Amino acid sequence: MGEKKLTAPVTLFAAIEARQHEALRLIAFAERRSIADVVREAIDRLVAARAPDKGAISFGVKDATVTPGRKRRAAR
Repeated sequence: MGEKKLTAPVTLFAAIEARQHEALRLIAFAERRSIADVVREAIDRLVAARAPDKGAISFGVKDATVTPGRKRRAAR
């Protein structure tokens, strides 16, 4: 099962709890996917859930004005 080639890859290093890593590892193993693929899917779902129209995912710089704990500001 080959993964799709990323168009503009960015390497992410994040410290997570051991239980989170174990959960990711088990999900990835069960679905025969990489942990990175599972994480990318989780990020896509989180972004979609927080998108204003609940489905559109925009990665434009002007759209990236989300501050944790605050409501999304309109792009200027």
